[in-house]
Amino acid sequence: MDIMLVSLLLYIAIAFVGVYGINAIYRTSKLGFFVSNREAPWWQVGFSAAAGWMYMFSVVMTAVFVATQGWVATIWFLIAYLSIITFYGYVGKQLLTRFPSGFTFSEYIKNRYENPALTKFYQILHLFAAVYMITANMTGFGMIAEYISKDFNYNVLVTVVTVTALTYSLWGGIKASLRTDTIQMLLILFVSVFFGAYAVYSAGGLSTVLTNWSAAKPGVLFDTKFMLEPGLLLFLLFIGAITADNGHYQKIFSIGDKNKIVKTYFFAAFILFVVHVGLVLLAASSFSLGFNLIDPKLAGTQTIEYTLGYWGLVIFGLAILAKCSSSIDTAFNSAGSIVANDLLPNRDPVMASRFGMIATMLVAYCLTMLKIDLLILIATFGVFRLLAVAPTLYGLFVDSKIQMRPVFWVMLVTGITGLAVLIFKLPVDKLTMSLVALILPALTLLYQHKRIPQNDE
Repeated sequence: MDIMLVSLLLYIAIAFVGVYGINAIYRTSKLGFFVSNREAPWWQVGFSAAAGWMYMFSVVMTAVFVATQGWVATIWFLIAYLSIITFYGYVGKQLLTRFPSGFTFSEYIKNRYENPALTKFYQILHLFAAVYMITANMTGFGMIAEYISKDFNYNVLVTVVTVTALTYSLWGGIKASLRTDTIQMLLILFVSVFFGAYAVYSAGGLSTVLTNWSAAKPGVLFDTKFMLEPGLLLFLLFIGAITADNGHYQKIFSIGDKNKIVKTYFFAAFILFVVHVGLVLLAASSFSLGFNLIDPKLAGTQTIEYTLGYWGLVIFGLAILAKCSSSIDTAFNSAGSIVANDLLPNRDPVMASRFGMIATMLVAYCLTMLKIDLLILIATFGVFRLLAVAPTLYGLFVDSKIQMRPVFWVMLVTGITGLAVLIFKLPVDKLTMSLVALILPALTLLYQHKRIPQNDE
């Protein structure tokens, strides 16, 4: 039987077992469907936050960095990746302190800045972020799953996982996401730890794996080249990613207790650290096992195939199905919440949310069929999300009221300029674009802040 068929059947069974028995209050009421009655267990949100932050990008790019750029680039990638999810706990605590009864972050921006244009910008940005998250995760999943499967092509595999995640999200809202994410993250944790350990054992031990890897891809930790890219570039793109992701704000609102937010995200960061150590060891073992690597992004997949065979790939296929699903269900709920609470506030909130989920899925599905390169996806849309970082952090950590119209226009002009650079393929590197997108709104905010009379601060 085809490997991915077995994985798909197991995945569908686990997904629907996970949502079985969800109380009607979480499926039919606004408070239950969007924020789990603000009483979700912090540890469950921690697993879900880890699952939501662990894009298929991180699975694919961990293997790529290990196989092509070596240990130095891998370390800088992980520093950027893990530091952001850890820091986000403090952002979440600040949000819940200021806005404990919220449903979406753009709702907070509306109340904080009282600028309709900026509020609309955030709403559009968060909807695009949801579409991007679904597209990136389904694309990454399809690339790996297509190698594992012999009978099913990219389109079929992507369709099954998308429809399954959409179905249980429509049914159970954020509660379904939290439940399934917890189960799925535990599976990913198991696979990364035990498969990584077995790969190292099969390759001759940890010393052999690390020696052969560093010999094949030598480097110096504080090499400026790697510190800037992937290090600084990904740090910028990741901070833009998480601050523009309404899905994480929704998880924070679901906890309902500001004193639990920081430990929730420390817990999520620890889980992701353990998972990625296992993924790194899986890919690094490929340098010691003697098989021919077909594609860098398949380094871990081929290692599992070589060391654990058919059933290893079945379980790994199930794990990447879980990984993909756990991110896109977050995106479905995020988009649905924005549509229901911000765009169509006078309609039945649950039905409006379900409409938003379906519409988001259709747009993302069409983009996924284009098989856009993952690095292009994160480096293009990722730049635009940086425009909102300064207003987000200022709005959460500073009490002063400032004139936001100039800030909005700077954000808009910077975004249009960046789009023109991409369309016309002008020779501007992505790190420079990222810095400009972050710094220009921040400088405008600082200027507006300095203009406040001292007795008004």
